[in-house]
Amino acid sequence: PNGKTDRKALPAPDYAGQTSGRKPRTRDEAVMCALFAEVLGVEEVGADDDFFEAGGDSVMAMQLAARARRAGLVMTSRQVFEQGTPERLARLVAPAGGEAAPGAEDAAVGEIAPTPAMRALGEHAPGADLAQWVAVATPAGLTWE
Repeated sequence: PNGKTDRKALPAPDYAGQTSGRKPRTRDEAVMCALFAEVLGVEEVGADDDFFEAGGDSVMAMQLAARARRAGLVMTSRQVFEQGTPERLARLVAPAGGEAAPGAEDAAVGEIAPTPAMRALGEHAPGADLAQWVAVATPAGLTWE
């Protein structure tokens, strides 16, 4: 009645038929395939399947990177965009705590352009002295060693 699409009336997308079905060849490929399937909410993902063609989006890419870290593999959501498949990502991931894979450096470090909200604040916007950080709680008995 209001001219908008009734999203609840639409059928759920079925991405299951869009998978290649190629089985993973390495342990890292198998982990990536399992993580893809978990994040995408599908039963199985082939090693050649593209994350975004299978229904992934930018938020899911961040979830995939976070779950990969919990599984012991270091990668970034940017690498999901650039590589797209479990096979290609498996070649780039590094074991957590090991040497970082090329391109896995923290992209959230450095200067950024002012956001629209900062521009709207004009001279009252925070300048170069603005910093963000994270506090981490540690056990009471933790020592430097």
